[in-house]
Amino acid sequence: MLAHAGHDLSLTSRSGAAVLPDVATIPADLLQPEAARQLCQGRDVVFHLAGIAHQQAAAVDYQRLNVDASLVLAEAAIACGVEIFVYVSSSRAAVGDSTSDHYGRSKFCAETALRERIDTSAMRLVIVRPSLVYGASVKGNLALLARAVRAHLPLPPEMGRRSMIGVEDLCRLLVQVADSGDSSLPILTVTDGENYSTRRIVT
Repeated sequence: MLAHAGHDLSLTSRSGAAVLPDVATIPADLLQPEAARQLCQGRDVVFHLAGIAHQQAAAVDYQRLNVDASLVLAEAAIACGVEIFVYVSSSRAAVGDSTSDHYGRSKFCAETALRERIDTSAMRLVIVRPSLVYGASVKGNLALLARAVRAHLPLPPEMGRRSMIGVEDLCRLLVQVADSGDSSLPILTVTDGENYSTRRIVT
């Protein structure tokens, strides 16, 4: 969406694997301050979506990649004069650090650390907590359900309720909050406004 709107982009992934066909993707380790600074140089907005999820990783790995790397990137953004830092967190962060889930706790800790650091700077922080994201090439539990559908497993019972959001709707929201200029935005927990049972998701 940003590319179609004509924005000048710097894209990164750890491996440098292409994100868009006509825009170079820079390989970067966000734990390295110099690499983070190179990404932020000359940029107005940083959209931070990097991290690990859906992995049986140790708590220390979630801390390093979801918390420590976020702070390194934020420091680089502040040093480079970035105006807006959009952090994509998770609805799991809402339970705070009391959960035994390493992923949810790491997202909560990252939010807390980013607020403490960025509140003392001129950069604006926007935190977005998506509910379960659906769309093409989904991962995690939705990918497991998709495999179950392809294997023609029986429909699950009509049970459970959870919120979801389409990936295109989430992207539109991220662009909108970056363009809004509203410095008083709260933490945004975003859904498509409906509740889904497991059976409905499978159907």
